[in-house]
Amino acid sequence: MRVIHIISTLNLGGAENFVVQFANQQSETDEIIVVVLRQSDAYHNYISKINARIKLIQLDWKKKYSGIQFIELDRVLKIERPDIIHVHLHNPLYYVYGLSFIRKKYKYVHTMHNSFTIWKPVMRLCNRLRFLNNSVLHICVSRSIYEELKLNFPKLKTTYVENGIQRYQPLRSQQQVKDYWNQSLKCKETDFKFLMIANNSPFKNVSLLIDACKILQMKYPQIKCLVVGNVSEEKRISENIFFSGVQNDAADFITQADALCVVSTEEGMPIVALEALSLGVPVISTPAGGMKDVVNHGYNGFITKDFTIESFCNNVLTFLRLSEEERKLLKLNAKDSFSKKYSINQAHQSYLKAYKAL
Repeated sequence: MRVIHIISTLNLGGAENFVVQFANQQSETDEIIVVVLRQSDAYHNYISKINARIKLIQLDWKKKYSGIQFIELDRVLKIERPDIIHVHLHNPLYYVYGLSFIRKKYKYVHTMHNSFTIWKPVMRLCNRLRFLNNSVLHICVSRSIYEELKLNFPKLKTTYVENGIQRYQPLRSQQQVKDYWNQSLKCKETDFKFLMIANNSPFKNVSLLIDACKILQMKYPQIKCLVVGNVSEEKRISENIFFSGVQNDAADFITQADALCVVSTEEGMPIVALEALSLGVPVISTPAGGMKDVVNHGYNGFITKDFTIESFCNNVLTFLRLSEEERKLLKLNAKDSFSKKYSINQAHQSYLKAYKAL
């Protein structure tokens, strides 16, 4: 099978991380091509992680939308002659959806890497046009998101495949990660270390974490929080929160965390949450998108009942009050839940079934 993946960039991000890991897994048995439409960040990207078996085509587009770029992508597809065109994220979908009207011989797959709410305007457009073209299979990354999509647009061609990754292998040594935490936050052995890895999207809701930490630190001054990613520092910052900025291999910092925090208002099934589970680190999360499927409350982490500071604080307090034995069990359960549901091989097999059903 010859599969082309099309994505805007390979900058650091969950969807980009998944595409590279998934393409690498596919390349063991199939011919895989990755087409990157725009320039990726020169210093922070996943390009070096692409397996040598994969053909990488970088188009270096300058514009978001252009008729000339549409023609160029069509030309690439004519040359490569794929069996499956697999598109990721908004910008490439518009191009590929347009191509699906005129290039009927290809089979088209689109992965929705985020929540239904974010994708709703695009899906509404696809739904209106389905009488002319319903050839693109839209794959949601969690059952919850799929059910919401199916409820709103039942006639669209849709299914779901839960995200999967390789069990995370840190590149930094344990001592390097420990030293970074200590230098950034003056951590002690008795401190509770919480980690957030995010970008500057307003959906990541960083202010909730900051406000919650300020409240919690009044009673638990040993709480320390490291925020990794291109998140703007806020004036309301407390001394127990450190913004590290963008870091390559950011999941390395999970290895010294007591828990990963996800406080988003909208999510798909974030790769960083799966990385945490694979390392045996529990997740404390808001009920955004696929997080409702990832976090089994009290088993591999804690999920809030809503998006309020009070609810998040209550879940953190529940975690802090666990005994040492209860925390150990939570860690074991995190690894167990990853092994049972979220390996890259499981995702690969599910996508293969979806491809063959087209």
